[in-house]
Amino acid sequence: MTSSELGAAADLAFDGFGGTVRMIEDVHGAIAARTPGAAVQDVVARGVYASVRGVGALVGAGVGGAIRAAGGGPAVTASPAGRFAVGALNGLLGDRLDADGSALAVPMGFDVTGAVTPFPVVFVHGLCESGFAWRIRAARHGGTYASRVVDEVGRTSVFVTYNTGVGVRENGARLSALLDDLVAEWPVPVQGLALVGHSMGGLVIRAAAQEGGAWVERVDTTVSLGTPHRGAPLAQAAGLAVRALELAPESRPFGAVLAGSAGIRDLVRGLDTPLIAGAQHHAVAATVSESPGHVVGRVVGDLLVLTASAHGIEDATLVHVGSHDHFDLLNSPALDELLRAWLARQDTTKLLSAG
Repeated sequence: MTSSELGAAADLAFDGFGGTVRMIEDVHGAIAARTPGAAVQDVVARGVYASVRGVGALVGAGVGGAIRAAGGGPAVTASPAGRFAVGALNGLLGDRLDADGSALAVPMGFDVTGAVTPFPVVFVHGLCESGFAWRIRAARHGGTYASRVVDEVGRTSVFVTYNTGVGVRENGARLSALLDDLVAEWPVPVQGLALVGHSMGGLVIRAAAQEGGAWVERVDTTVSLGTPHRGAPLAQAAGLAVRALELAPESRPFGAVLAGSAGIRDLVRGLDTPLIAGAQHHAVAATVSESPGHVVGRVVGDLLVLTASAHGIEDATLVHVGSHDHFDLLNSPALDELLRAWLARQDTTKLLSAG
């Protein structure tokens, strides 16, 4: 990401203005169509709205061009707050930013931390996040999974960042290509590869496995944390709301906005594909209640994903952690012992029975 991000942000802001005007215009048109003299009103109104959009586009082009001419300004992603904002923006509009070639579209890439070993652990974040999301509450928890767990078992942490607004299968194809490059260019021969996905990240990992590649044969472990294998309630509710809004012409434009990005739409159903053969698979579900059987835990799960969906894969170790919300799973000391054992390929029967 470069300093042209600020110019792209200005372009997007004014483009958003134009989109809002268009939405208001469509609502106006739908309402006017039900009134006498609609044809004449529509011609006049469309002309006014077109003029407003045209002025907005000219101003937007001028601001964006001025920023670029002045050197582009500071990079939006230079700060943690900027990275968070761009990650959220990509989750909501990332497919569009990607198609437009916007400087705000997050390219898929990765960062390596710690000493290089033959056993990389690849962390894949969820919707509206970035690779920095795994550092949530690091000061409070005395570090991250990378420092508390991965380093201790003699493996190397690799944090992937990607555009979560792009469809899951497309991101899976990109991740597969990235992992092929990682294995080919790793400084030492890769003897074992572990994949840890949070939320949407678990679906992207499954989609990547369907693409195949030399990297698949190196995978020894996968872990999904709060992954909506069978879909996420909020995405499903949004899908129902979109269909309801589309029933009336006056509300249809609002449904187009609520429909969200391709990535969000892919969370409605989740992904049901075979797991990587020969690897050990583990799925963690969280509930805000201590017990998964508590009425609150059954109804809201971890606030975003229900237990049945997070555990919606076969031939995997299924674990529940209580008093956790969806984002607690990004860095929870309560999972350290299990992650340590899974990444070391140890038997966790006693740990699970004790829990």
